[in-house]
Amino acid sequence: MLSQFGALTLAQQTQFGELPLDFVALVLMRLPVDARLRAREVSRGWCSLLNEPRFWLVLDFSAGNGVVVLLTRALLFAAGERGRGHLHTLDLTGAQDLYPRDLIEFVAAHGQSLRTVTAPTTRDYCGRPSYPFSADQVTRLCRSAPLCTLRCRVLCTAVDALPLLRCEAPCALLHIFELWVHT
Repeated sequence: MLSQFGALTLAQQTQFGELPLDFVALVLMRLPVDARLRAREVSRGWCSLLNEPRFWLVLDFSAGNGVVVLLTRALLFAAGERGRGHLHTLDLTGAQDLYPRDLIEFVAAHGQSLRTVTAPTTRDYCGRPSYPFSADQVTRLCRSAPLCTLRCRVLCTAVDALPLLRCEAPCALLHIFELWVHT
């Protein structure tokens, strides 16, 4: 069936090493983060290509991005190491078991150029946010990076919620998915 469309002859004629570098780069850019990290092991050429900052501007760990392994702290930090100084967007909506302290540590280490962070949005069996941020954690996160947008869930007291709701510095551009205020 492939020979009917000429694909078999094309595959026989074209060896992988003959593909244009721009085409290989385009394919590698579309890979999920974990696959990009593994692809560095294929050859020296791919390793040097995947060390370029353009491959690490966006770290997307959302549910629909194709990441086939559970996001671990080690995977997040390995990807952040590749994008150090160039990372612009971090989407963790599909991440589970990632604590706010891990995200704060990551942003402090790799967030020099980070503009947008979307925190994990998982829920426990009662429907409450699994690992919501406290107001203090949100403030630390906003001070660690030059964020333009931070999307997260916050659980705090009414007194701690006022600066967040007033959009006071350093949380001026904060987008809160849910604000749970307890007394």
